Amino acid sequence: MRVVLFADGSADGLADGLAAEGISLEAVTLPAKPGAPSIAALVSSLRGAEEALTGDAPEAVLVAGEGDEALAAALTAVKLQIPTGWLGQAEDSLLGRLADASVDATAPAADLASAVRGLAARTIPAP
Repeated sequence: MRVVLFADGSADGLADGLAAEGISLEAVTLPAKPGAPSIAALVSSLRGAEEALTGDAPEAVLVAGEGDEALAAALTAVKLQIPTGWLGQAEDSLLGRLADASVDATAPAADLASAVRGLAARTIPAP
């Protein structure tokens, strides 16, 4: 199973736990554009996320963080109808609402792997 993680470094160690459970986690860092206006930075992140998720599409996407990069990753995954998990706490945030599920990155590896497999098994209805 291939899962893509968009993270700002806040999910370090996640790959090792999932790999032990047979889940391949591909970490992607979206390019930051220091000094660029926020719209230009968001557009750059949207393009980077789309490049990372098209072609050999993953079974699921995990998103960590709160910035433009995390928003771009979540929006792109939703657009491409890839099940999306957010590694965040508050469900009342925009990212919490965009994601199909919240995933606890601090859970034991077996529980985390079970949550990721459940996320990947979700079917997203077509619009």
